[in-house]
This record gives sequence, C-alpha cells and structure tokens, in this order.
Amino acid sequence: MNKSMTKLTPSFKYKIKRRANKVGIDLQNLYKVAHINKKDVIRLLNSDFISKDSIEKIAEILGLNFYGKEIKSIKQLRKDRARSKAIRVVSMVQDTSSLEEQGLESMAIKRMIVRTEKEFLKGPYNSRLWK
Repeated sequence: MNKSMTKLTPSFKYKIKRRANKVGIDLQNLYKVAHINKKDVIRLLNSDFISKDSIEKIAEILGLNFYGKEIKSIKQLRKDRARSKAIRVVSMVQDTSSLEEQGLESMAIKRMIVRTEKEFLKGPYNSRLWK
C-alpha cells in the first residue's frame, strides 16, 4: 500500500455518500467537479483506502471537513457552485462575443451573472449544476 493512502472509516464513507445525495451531485460527476481521478471515487466507494489529497478535494466540494463534519450549508454550497458556473458561462459568452467591445457595461455583465446563477439554482439549468 502507498504511504499517501489514508484509511477511510465506514462512517466517513457514509457521510460523503449522504452529503453528495443531499447536495444533488452524482458520484459519477464528483471526480470531474473535484478534479481528481475517477479511480479515486471508485476507491472511495469500494475500498477502505484513498489518497489524502483526494479526500480533501471531495470533502471541500461537499462542504465537509476532513472528518466529515459539515462546514458549509447545502444552500451555501449550491449557491457558491451556481455562482462559479455562472461566472464561467458569462465569461465564455463575453470572450466569444466581445461584449465589452460592444459597450456592455460591467453592471450589465454582473446582472447576466446573477440571472445565470438563478438559472442554475432554480431554473431550467438546475440539473446542470454539478456537471
């Protein structure tokens, strides 16, 4: 066994699975969102050992600390995710259409971000929040 691998307790695995379910993130998408190897999520589900770095990334995405204690509410976690995705989407639109060159003010861009964030939280893009 590699020294960088950490033993997971059954209760910690349960907390991760339960929290992912509550947050609404599919475990198949968890590795993409956490930017870890898919094998680490498989290890999380099927074995007792996983890298400490992967545990930290997964816990952070789910708003948990290294011991499985909630450090961020589900509402705040979803809001933060929606905000970051909205900024990314608006930035891509801004880059491709050169919105600033067309005279779009920063307040208009901020309004686009807020509207897009709402679409991820309660609108038609809600199912895309964790993808």
